[in-house]
Amino acid sequence: MGLEREAQTLDFGDAQSATLHALHRDSSTSLAIEVCPPRQTVSIAVAGDDDSKTYQLFLEADHRLFGRC
Repeated sequence: MGLEREAQTLDFGDAQSATLHALHRDSSTSLAIEVCPPRQTVSIAVAGDDDSKTYQLFLEADHRLFGRC
């Protein structure tokens, strides 16, 4: 998906949840995904200065995580 700059995963102290942060290699777009299996939740946040690219990245992340619903 092009999210290769400054990618990092942060595990929370409970060792049961984590957040992934990454910056896009070619645009000023970033992605954060938080996963909490005990609560059965996943959050996706995408931010950028181009609405169309930001939305497309969100849709791609959503598709890769959850498939086509």
